[in-house]
Amino acid sequence: MVMALRRKTRLRPGAGPRRKTWIRRRNAKRAKAAWTKAYGSAARVEWINSMKCECKGKHPSCSGPTQNAHETSRGAGGTASNVVPMSSGCHAWQHRFGIHAWCKAAGMTRDELKAKAAELATKGPDAPRGERS
Repeated sequence: MVMALRRKTRLRPGAGPRRKTWIRRRNAKRAKAAWTKAYGSAARVEWINSMKCECKGKHPSCSGPTQNAHETSRGAGGTASNVVPMSSGCHAWQHRFGIHAWCKAAGMTRDELKAKAAELATKGPDAPRGERS
């Protein structure tokens, strides 16, 4: 037989568990600025998503829709100028095993990937006026 624990004293009316810390408020302005720094604009995200995966099908896990992948992670200072198109399978594999392992499996060097990111940074919807394509 299972016995239930009973409280010896009654709780005050309206008393319940109290939080020891406040719930953090989300600063919408700061979050928007961080997103813009990381991805550029919504038009740029759509433009990158419309491209084919950077490995061009050479990587064994290349499958799914294209995503914006940072060649240099955001924690290491990656910005919208470091974004390259990757399929969802390649992007997940890159996060799981690292960018160096992904480049090796895709048959390219890290420098080639950086060059592609730099090339894409000068094109597209957010590019400087004289260089759009």
